[in-house]
Amino acid sequence: MKIIEVREVSSTDKAEIRRTILEYTPKEAEITRIEFEGPSLAIYTKKPEVLIEQSHIIADIVNTIRKRIVVRSDPSVRMPEKEAEKIIGDIVPQYAEITNTSFDPSLGEVSIEAKRPGLAIGKDGVILQEIMQKTLWRPSVLRSPPIPSKIM
Repeated sequence: MKIIEVREVSSTDKAEIRRTILEYTPKEAEITRIEFEGPSLAIYTKKPEVLIEQSHIIADIVNTIRKRIVVRSDPSVRMPEKEAEKIIGDIVPQYAEITNTSFDPSLGEVSIEAKRPGLAIGKDGVILQEIMQKTLWRPSVLRSPPIPSKIM
């Protein structure tokens, strides 16, 4: 296993990093693109569940290239926002008290504001994993502000 030191990433280093990632990932993950986002890498895939279930693959890549990696679903396979919002409402328990759900299509992330965020996450992130598997949106849970803001 070759370790790549990355400080300033040149085009040849980027090509080598892409080659390393494609070498380590299974073909069934169907990687569509790899983007360099500051200090981290975003891997867009049509089947993110393959990489999430086999987390050792991402760990091996991180140890090799020494960069943080975020696995995102390709925009073509993500569920429409309205359907995803309904499924999130069904998955997250009522007593978590969701106040807002906002989608960021460019990153493939959904922000869920809840009065009780611990209950929206679930034990060991089980609820978040279920949301990711069913909707293919990457969830993040935030605490709802105690006082509504007119500015935000």
